[in-house]
Amino acid sequence: MVLTVHKWLYMVGPTSTMARLREKREMPRTELPPAKNIKLEKRKDKRE
Repeated sequence: MVLTVHKWLYMVGPTSTMARLREKREMPRTELPPAKNIKLEKRKDKRE
């Protein structure tokens, strides 16, 4: 997770622009954490 200037957190995936920039700078490649306990709460495409 990366903290921005405006105090937002976002995850950097292995194919994102930030990950490619890290590889270019010879830094370790970013990996996403394993997905555990995922529960679908709401879908955007369904009307309630």
